[in-house]
Amino acid sequence: MHLIIQTTLCLGVLFVLIGLHAFRTTKPMWFWPGTTINPESIVDVAAYNRACAKMWWTYAAFYWLAAILYGLNPIWGSNLLSLNITLGVLILSIVYLFIRRRYKKR
Repeated sequence: MHLIIQTTLCLGVLFVLIGLHAFRTTKPMWFWPGTTINPESIVDVAAYNRACAKMWWTYAAFYWLAAILYGLNPIWGSNLLSLNITLGVLILSIVYLFIRRRYKKR
């Protein structure tokens, strides 16, 4: 039981750190592995990176919520963790595509 809570909390910390990197970097934050984004293709790099950071921080919050719920009720916590791992990744990808579209130069 404690291992699941610790692992879930660590995943949340990992996503917070990714968000912190996105918040502090001066280059556009990437999402897809192995890709880079040309700074000239983004309207406002700082705003784009802040939006990416908020996306990652929100995702981390759901992992922390899953850890808390798991401590209170393992079934609820497991269900939320499963949703984070499956649907959460899909939602994260969709949110990123909206962020990318919003800040892309036309």
